[in-house]
Amino acid sequence: MQIFSRFSPDVRRAVKIDIGAAMLVALFTVLTGPFTGVILRRDLGATPFHLSILASANATCLLLSLAVTRVVDSRRPLASVVWTSFMARGLFLLVPFISSPWPFVGVLVTATLMERSRLRPRRRSCSRSIRATSEDARLA
Repeated sequence: MQIFSRFSPDVRRAVKIDIGAAMLVALFTVLTGPFTGVILRRDLGATPFHLSILASANATCLLLSLAVTRVVDSRRPLASVVWTSFMARGLFLLVPFISSPWPFVGVLVTATLMERSRLRPRRRSCSRSIRATSEDARLA
């Protein structure tokens, strides 16, 4: 935890919460990710087109995240990261109400896009915090 001692209390608290949430999302992804195609095909009657959209979603969302990141509030990157994460993970609460393949694919693609778009502001805010603490240490 010495790594986090350089950050402000707000950043430390957000990082701790985000690490815990990321571990839960990773567990969720590992346990459910391999079965999304099976659920789409068997239970929701998805076509190969639905499965191809789902398969290409990661690469497409990585490309689109460059544009979406520009929209994210650059003055308050920490708040943008927290709320984007909350909304992306909250989308999965809609899954029990889905009865056809298109909404299921839409939830997965939207959550992926939101998760990808939050990576760049997080890196930027963390690098600013690291620079600020290193400059403070240099001045002391």
